[in-house]
Amino acid sequence: SVTSPVDYTNIEPAQLRSAYDTTNNKVIICYRQYVSGVESSMVVVGTVSSGSITFGTPVTIATSISNPYPTFATTSGKVFISYKSTSGLYGVVGTVSGTSISLGSAATIFSGVNNYHANVYDPVNDKIVVAWSNSSTNGQSAVGTISGTSISFGTAVVFSSTNAHYHAICYDSTNEKIVIASNVGSVGKATVGTVSGTSISFGSAVT
Repeated sequence: SVTSPVDYTNIEPAQLRSAYDTTNNKVIICYRQYVSGVESSMVVVGTVSSGSITFGTPVTIATSISNPYPTFATTSGKVFISYKSTSGLYGVVGTVSGTSISLGSAATIFSGVNNYHANVYDPVNDKIVVAWSNSSTNGQSAVGTISGTSISFGTAVVFSSTNAHYHAICYDSTNEKIVIASNVGSVGKATVGTVSGTSISFGSAVT
């Protein structure tokens, strides 16, 4: 059965992504909006109860940014959100309390033009792994470490040096590996990553 829709914002949203906070039993929704010509990325906390959902007040992640992408880190109980601007790719750590979320200071993942970013959490190593494309459309990835309300990233590693787009990333819990699927030169390819400390290494891409 499906319940009646509930509004989480009265402003038209775009670039929607969501995550589940297992520590607080909350739903995290991120989206982009335009208000009076200003682009902002927002995050809102939802609570499911008795077959329905209620929402807190949306919180601004930052202005003049797009593509907010949330991922929940189970060990720390924190929400990580990556987002892009014209100057680079950034990430911020969120702490859920009740129906709201507070955000720490932004960390730089990559400086420069970027596209198609995606994140996943590695629970064995307690790391955030982010994938994206740079201005040369090389597929790159970096490993983030959450500490309190902040996050720091290791050096970016190239996993595809050929025209890589539209990345999807997941964690394989059986093999304890990261898998990134991409459009590489109009062909679907996937590659396996192994996290070690603050870095990640990749095998050869497979069609």
